[in-house]
Amino acid sequence: MWRIIKCYSKDMNKVFNVLRLQLAVTFAYRGTILFWLLIHMIGFIVMYAFWTAVFSDRESFNGFMLTSMLQYILFANIIREFVLVAPEYEINNDIRSGKLSSYLLRPFSYPLHIILSSSLWHLVEIFFALLLYGLVGYLILGNSIWISEPQLLLYILPLLFIGHIFCSLLSLILGSLAFWLTEASAFFYYKDILILLSAGLFFPRATTPLWFQQIMDVLPFYSCIGLPAEILVHKSTIETLLPALAHVSLWTLLLLIIAYPVWKHGIKKYEAVGN
Repeated sequence: MWRIIKCYSKDMNKVFNVLRLQLAVTFAYRGTILFWLLIHMIGFIVMYAFWTAVFSDRESFNGFMLTSMLQYILFANIIREFVLVAPEYEINNDIRSGKLSSYLLRPFSYPLHIILSSSLWHLVEIFFALLLYGLVGYLILGNSIWISEPQLLLYILPLLFIGHIFCSLLSLILGSLAFWLTEASAFFYYKDILILLSAGLFFPRATTPLWFQQIMDVLPFYSCIGLPAEILVHKSTIETLLPALAHVSLWTLLLLIIAYPVWKHGIKKYEAVGN
């Protein structure tokens, strides 16, 4: 029993050491975080202009008023900062440059390291995002920026957490394509485009054609980004959370089953090159 506790303690110390180091690295690159947040903020401002124009000659659109539509867009973009991750670019670079070799010699799992590192990056990013989006949102919406029922945040947290894990596993699998492909980044761009179209970042599900709603229902991105935003603006009820959680969990389990053999087979094919 003592040996088991001792081994567990050592493993946890490794995790905490990685977290502490990565947190320091993340804050060192806070300028990069702010840059990407500003890029995302431009998208929000463009959609503000678009929806303001749409509502210029009408009071409602598919059940949304102008205020509730802008609330939805704001909340969806904030949720995006927590759920979506993109470590596939770093994985691709580590494999192609041969940097992966140094990680494989360390007493710590590279996939776990990259997922933890990416998650910490986004935790810091969400801190800056709340400040930046909060300021811009208040200038646009005034007191309407506040969530009328704060307890809803507790209800949607499990969905955001599972969605974050799903996106991490998806990025790990896409990044692992670099083991077999000379240039895998095209698949990363396809993923980004698919998410932008199907996650409901700019358009609520109800405003899209029926055939596209069916695609959004199959893919998990709307369930962990658009749906929580709808719940916060009272366009969906909390009863939809459990089916959405089951939906995203099934996708996450599927990727978990795929990720392990993909990584193992990739490591066998890996050849150290570069410096």
